[in-house]
Amino acid sequence: MSRSAEDILLQVQHVKNKKNEGILYVMGERIAWMAGHKSDKFAINHKYADVKTQKISPEGKSKIQLQVVLHDDSSTTFHFVHPDGQAAQLRDRESVKELLQQLL
Repeated sequence: MSRSAEDILLQVQHVKNKKNEGILYVMGERIAWMAGHKSDKFAINHKYADVKTQKISPEGKSKIQLQVVLHDDSSTTFHFVHPDGQAAQLRDRESVKELLQQLL
């Protein structure tokens, strides 16, 4: 689905999905991810009405991740890989998690 005029509430660079790096968008009605090499289409697009819950990787794990679980029990995992290190990765994930919690 192409990018629309929908409000982007949060945009996070350096987020991987299935080993591909891209940009994670938290918007008014959905969360979406776009691969870095494709700038016109969302590879992942989940409306908040379809999201059952979100999970985060346990503290102390080497990978900083956020998993979005849908009502059909499928899930999407986002891996935060900010080049400034783990503190920046945690900050990015927490900002997405908190906003997503409010929107759900």
